Amino acid sequence: MRTLSWMAFGLALCGAPSLASAQTPPELRLITMSGHGEARAVPDTATLSAGVSAQAPTAAAALAANTARMQTVMAALKQQGVPDKDVQTSNFSISPQYANGNGEAPRITGYQANNQVEVRLEDVGKLGATLDEARTLLALVRTSEVANSDRQTWDSLRVLHGAYFADPARMSGFAERTAGELIRRDEAEEGRLQTTFWAYQQANCNMNVTAELLDTHRHTVANRLRRIRQLTGLDPQRGYDRELLGLALRTHLVIVNSAAP
Repeated sequence: MRTLSWMAFGLALCGAPSLASAQTPPELRLITMSGHGEARAVPDTATLSAGVSAQAPTAAAALAANTARMQTVMAALKQQGVPDKDVQTSNFSISPQYANGNGEAPRITGYQANNQVEVRLEDVGKLGATLDEARTLLALVRTSEVANSDRQTWDSLRVLHGAYFADPARMSGFAERTAGELIRRDEAEEGRLQTTFWAYQQANCNMNVTAELLDTHRHTVANRLRRIRQLTGLDPQRGYDRELLGLALRTHLVIVNSAAP
């Protein structure tokens, strides 16, 4: 009788589902998918940043120089038909410049003004020309240290830009033959010869006014003009020679500041 009771209890245990088996979650079935999408279209607008900086002994002078250079940028944009509403200032600052040395306390040696704008171009086809012309005119402003954003200067640069792209070899040859030696030698002079040439033009060929513009002596101006004549065979004090040399220097600026044709 006892044996049958134990056997019945054992069968009962075998027949009942275990607690652990009843609590096991069903097996999860997952589907994982990945994809890649790409769309291409011709851009109809472009955004670019343009900035200028200027240094001077005083904050007012740095601001004035920076303003003149930014006006040059704005002139380039207007020439390409960019409206004022599509040009926004993104950064502007004036900061002192310090010099350290010999264990002395830092001292202010001048000021630097920075100005940057963001430009929206609706005609993407004008992007390259806009950048090239702005770079060229800015290079001319930096070289001459005067504001050359007048209509006549703009027209001459645009004609040279078109001529360079029409016949780059011929225009490059003209710049090299006429002003190549001056440009190379002037690198050792830190650009003083070209700066003097442009200042002399700006001063209507008056040496005293040129000296004032450059904050130097009249004899220094005369020596630099004589050096230009020695390097180029052209006399900056003669009207035809001066115009020819100015044309060659502008052509050089167009070439070095333009994308290759």
